[in-house]
Amino acid sequence: MNNERLMVIDGIRTPFCKLGSDLSGFGADELGRVAVNALLTRTGLDPNRIDEVIFGCVGQPFEAANVARVIALRSGIPEHVPAMTVHRNCASGCEALTQAFEKMKAGRGSVFVIGGAPVQTLLRAQIFHPGESPVFRPENQGACLVSSLRLQTPDWLAARFDGSGVWDEHG
Repeated sequence: MNNERLMVIDGIRTPFCKLGSDLSGFGADELGRVAVNALLTRTGLDPNRIDEVIFGCVGQPFEAANVARVIALRSGIPEHVPAMTVHRNCASGCEALTQAFEKMKAGRGSVFVIGGAPVQTLLRAQIFHPGESPVFRPENQGACLVSSLRLQTPDWLAARFDGSGVWDEHG
Protein backbone atom coordinates (compact mmCIF):
# COMPACT_ATOMS: atom_id res chain seq x y z
CA MET A 1 0.00 0.00 0.00
CA ASN A 2 1.29 3.44 -0.93
CA ASN A 3 1.44 5.63 2.19
CA GLU A 4 2.42 8.87 0.48
CA ARG A 5 0.48 11.99 1.37
CA LEU A 6 -0.98 14.27 -1.22
CA MET A 7 0.56 17.71 -0.66
CA VAL A 8 -1.12 20.88 -1.89
CA ILE A 9 1.92 23.00 -2.77
CA ASP A 10 0.24 26.21 -3.89
CA GLY A 11 -3.08 27.53 -5.09
CA ILE A 12 -4.40 30.34 -7.19
CA ARG A 13 -7.95 31.62 -7.07
CA THR A 14 -9.37 33.85 -9.73
CA PRO A 15 -11.39 36.73 -8.35
CA PHE A 16 -15.10 36.20 -8.14
CA CYS A 17 -17.75 38.81 -8.45
CA LYS A 18 -21.46 39.22 -8.85
CA LEU A 19 -23.05 36.99 -11.46
CA GLY A 20 -23.25 38.70 -14.84
CA SER A 21 -20.81 41.50 -13.96
CA ASP A 22 -17.07 42.08 -14.42
CA LEU A 23 -15.97 38.56 -15.40
CA SER A 24 -19.03 37.58 -17.41
CA GLY A 25 -17.12 37.98 -20.69
CA PHE A 26 -14.56 35.33 -19.75
CA GLY A 27 -15.18 31.63 -20.27
CA ALA A 28 -14.17 28.82 -17.95
CA ASP A 29 -11.23 27.98 -20.22
CA GLU A 30 -9.85 31.53 -20.09
CA LEU A 31 -10.26 31.88 -16.32
CA GLY A 32 -8.59 28.48 -15.89
CA ARG A 33 -5.74 29.50 -18.18
CA VAL A 34 -5.13 32.65 -16.18
CA ALA A 35 -5.05 30.68 -12.92
CA VAL A 36 -2.76 27.92 -14.24
CA ASN A 37 -0.36 30.44 -15.83
CA ALA A 38 -0.17 32.32 -12.53
CA LEU A 39 0.41 29.06 -10.66
CA LEU A 40 3.23 27.98 -12.98
CA THR A 41 4.84 31.41 -12.79
CA ARG A 42 4.62 31.70 -9.02
CA THR A 43 5.88 28.19 -8.28
CA GLY A 44 8.45 27.97 -11.08
CA LEU A 45 7.13 24.48 -11.83
CA ASP A 46 8.49 23.08 -15.09
CA PRO A 47 5.40 22.09 -17.13
CA ASN A 48 7.29 18.99 -18.31
CA ARG A 49 7.20 17.63 -14.74
CA ILE A 50 3.39 17.62 -14.65
CA ASP A 51 1.92 14.13 -14.86
CA GLU A 52 -1.68 15.19 -15.49
CA VAL A 53 -4.08 18.13 -15.45
CA ILE A 54 -7.48 17.47 -13.88
CA PHE A 55 -10.19 20.13 -13.74
CA GLY A 56 -13.70 19.88 -12.45
CA CYS A 57 -16.37 21.62 -14.47
CA VAL A 58 -20.14 21.22 -14.55
CA GLY A 59 -21.61 21.97 -17.97
CA GLN A 60 -18.44 22.32 -20.02
CA PRO A 61 -18.57 25.09 -22.60
CA PHE A 62 -19.37 23.92 -26.14
CA GLU A 63 -16.19 25.44 -27.56
CA ALA A 64 -14.04 23.74 -24.90
CA ALA A 65 -15.78 20.41 -24.29
CA ASN A 66 -12.75 18.99 -22.41
CA VAL A 67 -12.02 22.25 -20.61
CA ALA A 68 -9.07 20.74 -18.71
CA ARG A 69 -7.30 19.94 -21.99
CA VAL A 70 -7.96 23.41 -23.37
CA ILE A 71 -6.69 25.04 -20.16
CA ALA A 72 -3.57 22.86 -20.17
CA LEU A 73 -2.65 23.58 -23.79
CA ARG A 74 -3.36 27.30 -23.53
CA SER A 75 -1.23 27.43 -20.37
CA GLY A 76 1.81 26.04 -22.16
CA ILE A 77 1.62 22.56 -20.69
CA PRO A 78 3.06 20.13 -23.28
CA GLU A 79 0.73 18.10 -25.49
CA HIS A 80 2.05 14.80 -24.10
CA VAL A 81 0.64 15.66 -20.64
CA PRO A 82 -2.87 14.17 -20.35
CA ALA A 83 -5.76 16.31 -19.15
CA MET A 84 -9.25 15.33 -18.14
CA THR A 85 -12.37 17.10 -17.01
CA VAL A 86 -14.52 15.62 -14.25
CA HIS A 87 -18.13 16.50 -13.50
CA ARG A 88 -19.74 16.27 -10.10
CA ASN A 89 -22.47 18.75 -9.25
CA CYS A 90 -21.41 21.11 -6.45
CA ALA A 91 -18.07 19.32 -5.99
CA SER A 92 -16.26 19.09 -9.33
CA GLY A 93 -13.13 20.81 -8.04
CA CYS A 94 -13.12 18.46 -5.04
CA GLU A 95 -13.55 15.51 -7.40
CA ALA A 96 -10.47 16.68 -9.33
CA LEU A 97 -8.50 16.56 -6.07
CA THR A 98 -9.89 13.09 -5.29
CA GLN A 99 -8.95 11.82 -8.75
CA ALA A 100 -5.38 13.13 -8.36
CA PHE A 101 -5.09 11.45 -4.96
CA GLU A 102 -6.35 8.12 -6.29
CA LYS A 103 -3.97 8.28 -9.26
CA MET A 104 -1.05 9.09 -6.96
CA LYS A 105 -1.94 6.18 -4.64
CA ALA A 106 -2.10 3.87 -7.67
CA GLY A 107 1.36 5.02 -8.81
CA ARG A 108 0.00 6.82 -11.87
CA GLY A 109 1.62 10.19 -11.20
CA SER A 110 3.05 12.46 -8.56
CA VAL A 111 2.65 16.00 -9.92
CA PHE A 112 -0.87 17.13 -10.78
CA VAL A 113 -2.37 20.47 -11.64
CA ILE A 114 -5.96 20.42 -10.43
CA GLY A 115 -8.76 22.93 -10.23
CA GLY A 116 -12.36 23.81 -10.74
CA ALA A 117 -13.54 25.84 -13.72
CA PRO A 118 -16.66 27.99 -13.30
CA VAL A 119 -19.36 28.18 -15.94
CA GLN A 120 -21.67 30.68 -14.26
CA THR A 121 -21.94 32.78 -17.43
CA LEU A 122 -23.26 29.81 -19.39
CA LEU A 123 -25.60 28.76 -16.61
CA ARG A 124 -26.98 32.28 -16.32
CA ALA A 125 -28.18 32.11 -19.90
CA GLN A 126 -30.09 28.94 -19.06
CA ILE A 127 -31.39 30.03 -15.67
CA PHE A 128 -32.46 33.62 -16.26
CA HIS A 129 -34.45 35.10 -19.09
CA PRO A 130 -32.58 37.59 -21.34
CA GLY A 131 -32.76 41.15 -20.05
CA GLU A 132 -33.89 40.02 -16.61
CA SER A 133 -31.88 40.58 -13.45
CA PRO A 134 -30.66 37.46 -11.67
CA VAL A 135 -33.15 37.14 -8.83
CA PHE A 136 -34.25 34.27 -6.66
CA ARG A 137 -37.29 32.54 -8.05
CA PRO A 138 -38.67 29.14 -7.01
CA GLU A 139 -37.82 27.56 -10.38
CA ASN A 140 -34.16 28.64 -9.93
CA GLN A 141 -33.82 27.28 -6.41
CA GLY A 142 -31.44 24.45 -7.33
CA ALA A 143 -29.19 26.69 -9.40
CA CYS A 144 -29.00 29.33 -6.68
CA LEU A 145 -28.19 26.68 -4.11
CA VAL A 146 -25.38 25.27 -6.29
CA SER A 147 -23.80 28.72 -6.69
CA SER A 148 -24.01 29.36 -2.96
CA LEU A 149 -22.47 26.00 -2.04
CA ARG A 150 -19.62 26.32 -4.53
CA LEU A 151 -18.56 29.65 -3.06
CA GLN A 152 -18.60 28.22 0.47
CA THR A 153 -16.61 25.06 -0.33
CA PRO A 154 -13.08 26.53 0.16
CA ASP A 155 -14.04 27.98 3.55
CA TRP A 156 -15.62 24.70 4.62
CA LEU A 157 -12.54 22.71 3.57
CA ALA A 158 -10.20 25.08 5.41
CA ALA A 159 -12.25 24.73 8.60
CA ARG A 160 -12.64 20.97 8.21
CA PHE A 161 -8.93 20.21 7.64
CA ASP A 162 -7.43 22.89 9.86
CA GLY A 163 -3.93 21.60 10.63
CA SER A 164 -4.51 18.03 9.44
CA GLY A 165 -5.31 15.98 6.38
CA VAL A 166 -4.68 17.63 3.04
CA TRP A 167 -4.11 21.07 4.51
CA ASP A 168 -0.73 21.69 6.11
CA GLU A 169 1.73 24.55 6.48
CA HIS A 170 1.79 24.98 2.68
CA GLY A 171 -1.76 26.17 2.45
